[in-house]
Amino acid sequence: MKKNISPLILSFLFLIVSACSEQATDPPDNQSTSKWEKVSDLPGSVRKVQVVDNIIYASVASQNNTFFCKSADKGLTWETRQIDQIIHDQHSTLLVNGDNAYIGSFGLYTSNDRGQNWLRNTNLDSLAGSKQFILNCISVLGDKIYLGHSFPNRPDPIRGVMISTDNGNNWYSPQMPKYYVYDMIAFETHIIFTMFKVYITTDNFNTFYEASGDWANYRDINKIVNVGIRIFAVDSENIYYSDNGGTFWLRGNHGFPSFNDNYHFVAHTFAHNEEYVFICRSNGVIYYSKISEIDWKVFDSELPERSYIQLLFTVDNYLYYSANLGVWRAKISE
Repeated sequence: MKKNISPLILSFLFLIVSACSEQATDPPDNQSTSKWEKVSDLPGSVRKVQVVDNIIYASVASQNNTFFCKSADKGLTWETRQIDQIIHDQHSTLLVNGDNAYIGSFGLYTSNDRGQNWLRNTNLDSLAGSKQFILNCISVLGDKIYLGHSFPNRPDPIRGVMISTDNGNNWYSPQMPKYYVYDMIAFETHIIFTMFKVYITTDNFNTFYEASGDWANYRDINKIVNVGIRIFAVDSENIYYSDNGGTFWLRGNHGFPSFNDNYHFVAHTFAHNEEYVFICRSNGVIYYSKISEIDWKVFDSELPERSYIQLLFTVDNYLYYSANLGVWRAKISE
């Protein structure tokens, strides 16, 4: 005799199947190295990456030269342009803004044809005078370009920000305290920037104030990223996020184990797509979390190349990382 299955049991089974289907779209925890595909070798180490309309732009540094590299096929092949300057291993900047492109470290080079031809910005050199500066970050808000920089080993550096209103041809320095500005982003009508702590300016750096939040006692924040619905800030030991334009911050470490080692977050590896954020620690372990629900998990702890990981970035459904001279990628979700 056939027995009818209770509608309640059928509903319960349906919910289980649905839940499993939804979880299958998440990134796989702790991928094996077979998931990674080496897509290319570059003429140096990747310093900065910007993705615009699925085209990857990268600043790449060799021992004696810098290259502006562009890939229109998700990193499989690259078009390169050599720039005769040396880029610092941790301090450099890259921006593609329309047809204009900017790249620099010890000085700024500009292009008005998306990187085909480059000229050194001598007006910026004139502002600095004999003092050698290091460019750390660049951002655009309206018709203004902002450069964050530092003057190493100088007793009397000029201000930590320079501003241009004519696409980088001419620059001026606002009357702000003499600080080292490591990173900055434009958000709506204001600039959020780091001087180890997080600050906000609404009047072109004439005045600024420190953001409040659940900060650790020690902060060395050197990365700020706007992911759309949230802004993230990263230092060597903590990740923070803000839901109100950077004025208040919460600590976003939920899900990480208690790290009792000498490793740290590599701040410039912080990356994201529309749904997930990613970060790598100095031991080569990549973590991920949903943007909307901070709960960090291991994405991969066995990378095929783990020495000197420089950057993570995303294109479509792929997570990329660069180490030494190579670029690898893995699918974020199936």
